[in-house]
Amino acid sequence: MKLINGFKFFTFLLLLSACSLTSCSVSRAPSLEERTKVKNLIEKATKEIRLGRIEQAKAFVDIAEQLAPLDPSVSDARGCISWYYKDYFAARNYFNTAMLLDPSFENPYVNLAYLEEKRGRVEIAKSLLQKVLKINPLNHKARNNYAALLYDNAKTNSDREQARKEFQMAIGSVDKIDEVLGRNQKFFHQKN
Repeated sequence: MKLINGFKFFTFLLLLSACSLTSCSVSRAPSLEERTKVKNLIEKATKEIRLGRIEQAKAFVDIAEQLAPLDPSVSDARGCISWYYKDYFAARNYFNTAMLLDPSFENPYVNLAYLEEKRGRVEIAKSLLQKVLKINPLNHKARNNYAALLYDNAKTNSDREQARKEFQMAIGSVDKIDEVLGRNQKFFHQKN
């Protein structure tokens, strides 16, 4: 028997974990209608999580998982629910599973970056946000988070200037400034 190197073994375990979470019901790909329903259910679950109504969020995610067990947004949502319950190990696993299922899906990178930052792992958080920005340079939320992370951990004026540039790029990538960008815009304006 040939041994698997560490990274490949970790990847294998995450995929195995995804299969056990979904009972490995590998049948057919979800239809367009089912994918649309899954998207709507995950959006509803996200709203419920933000409102602290976790049981309702879990119900929406459970239905979404029945329709599309290997959809990365399902794993991402489960990660958010686990995080809510402070089960950081499970949250991290769900986010990593979502990234394995679709490496171009941006949400789990952003969520895991925020989790890692809160756990004091700033360099890992920076790296995850940089990955998101390589996938999608117009992801203003990731760029805003990256700018805030750079600014909060700046050691030099050059670091702070880099944070300001990242933030300006975040502002430049949206048509309308949301609440978080607006607050940070005021913050950076006061710091000039």
